[in-house]
Amino acid sequence: MAAGLELPKLTPNEGAAFLLARAKLNNPSVGDLSAAAQIAQEFDGMPLGLEQAGAYIEETQLSPGEYLELYKREGETLRNRSSEIADHPTVTVTFSLAVSKLSESAKQIVQQAAFFAPDAIPEELFAQGDGLDMQFRDAMADAIRSSLIHPSTTTVDIHRVVQAVVKDGMDDTTKRTWIAATANRLNELRERWLNPASLVERYREVVEGYPDRFIALGEAASHELKKRTLTDLYNQRPTWLDQAHRDLDVAVAEAYGWSADISTEEALKRLLGLNLSRST
Repeated sequence: MAAGLELPKLTPNEGAAFLLARAKLNNPSVGDLSAAAQIAQEFDGMPLGLEQAGAYIEETQLSPGEYLELYKREGETLRNRSSEIADHPTVTVTFSLAVSKLSESAKQIVQQAAFFAPDAIPEELFAQGDGLDMQFRDAMADAIRSSLIHPSTTTVDIHRVVQAVVKDGMDDTTKRTWIAATANRLNELRERWLNPASLVERYREVVEGYPDRFIALGEAASHELKKRTLTDLYNQRPTWLDQAHRDLDVAVAEAYGWSADISTEEALKRLLGLNLSRST
């Protein structure tokens, strides 16, 4: 059974103050204060990560702004870099060890969550096959006990630093597999809503390339299915649909090597640049 970890979050102001104190910057400039706040956001207020960053800043005599730029370029390396003046394991060692102690099913939940938007993830997005069955509940409980994910009523959260460490430990092939699974998940969820098992019988198509056939289970089911259109779904806009779209945005950003919080304007600008470079 995986042991739980304490993952408190500091506010941006608290995180910046904590970082500057650990780095022993007693008279920070306005630029130092701004960069420290941004570093606190990068670590999502995690004291363990901020302590590690502060120790590195002290050891290397970098400014907070210089560290911030370095972290954006080489975050994986910095998350795994120990310091001679720190007396604790790195965030990479800490969370990688916690993940290694999970059951295989729980590990898959955490790995999948690493490619989702981190907050308020509906449990349904993790469910496979028979849905929220006993096996799923046991796996979710294992992941929650480890404190790698945190439950709410019907949703869970995962810390951004945990997401980063989990992805750091994957090779490119594994990352592509999870990115593709996240992208496919939206279509699966929409299909499940359009043609629920309670209303249709599904017949596998034997001819390759043709879609499966769905036959309504009676007149009442047929009447209900007529109301289940994509237009109706998007007019209702349930929480799981919004979350699935957010997760798709995160997966696409990961596929391009971009930050998950990239703006729409910046994403379009970069896509245009990629298309122009490929056309020349």
